[in-house]
Amino acid sequence: MSLDTRLESFIQSKPINGRRRQRIHTLLKRSGIGLTCHELAEILTVEEKHEIQDHSVSGRLTELRQSGHVYEAGTAKNVSTNRTVTVWKAN
Repeated sequence: MSLDTRLESFIQSKPINGRRRQRIHTLLKRSGIGLTCHELAEILTVEEKHEIQDHSVSGRLTELRQSGHVYEAGTAKNVSTNRTVTVWKAN
């Protein structure tokens, strides 16, 4: 078993605590192409029927990255701010 395979097995065996962290991870897994923090916040706002700020999502993404459940897959241009933003994907 390679190191990558063992690492992936370990990550998959670690539980994701917290409802919002679990939901973000699920959204990233289902997207396939990855999502930005702002896109995740927009989806959660619609689902939860109240505004979810980007900073609420970015904190959860940091926690998920530190636990090995998500990674930075690249960058994209935010059309409303014209800034470069990170695209996230689930492991």
